[in-house]
Amino acid sequence: MFFQILKERCVLLVLFLMICSIPSLALADVDKSVKKDVKDAEHYFNLGVANGNSGKYHEAVDAYKQAVRIKPDFAAAHYNLGHAYRKLGKNQEALGAFKQAIRIKPDFASAHENLGATYLVLGKKQQAIDAYKESIRIKPDLASAHFSLGVTYLIIKDKGSARDQYEILKDLDKEKANKLFKLINH
Repeated sequence: MFFQILKERCVLLVLFLMICSIPSLALADVDKSVKKDVKDAEHYFNLGVANGNSGKYHEAVDAYKQAVRIKPDFAAAHYNLGHAYRKLGKNQEALGAFKQAIRIKPDFASAHENLGATYLVLGKKQQAIDAYKESIRIKPDLASAHFSLGVTYLIIKDKGSARDQYEILKDLDKEKANKLFKLINH
């Protein structure tokens, strides 16, 4: 009798442990799925980088789109998608990709800078200036943004503001400062 009761309690204990472990197994499966998705997103991101570096921009766009489909908050993938679109001359799409990268990561200085460059290509000079200024606000020593801002000022015929950027560039990047100086005095 004692062994019968012990056996029943063991069976109940095993059943109880099995029931209790089901949610943790489900959570483990979800965790594996999330990790797999992140790895897949990274795989597509790396594929996009490789394609972009090989000049295969259509393939890069496809890979980055897969990465952001799997992981919508992947700011770097949106950013690189913007670059690939620009290489293809799809500036409106690039604008959207850079804006999405910024929505995800507002302090992404390079995304603001490239947003500015895209605005400039589209002829939206004031938006370009605003984007460059935001990039510089986030990362004051970003020489390429100072240079691009200086060039944009020259385009709108504001030599005084271009000279201000030249003065800043002298301490950040002498080569870019010299290029801007030559453009100012051309």
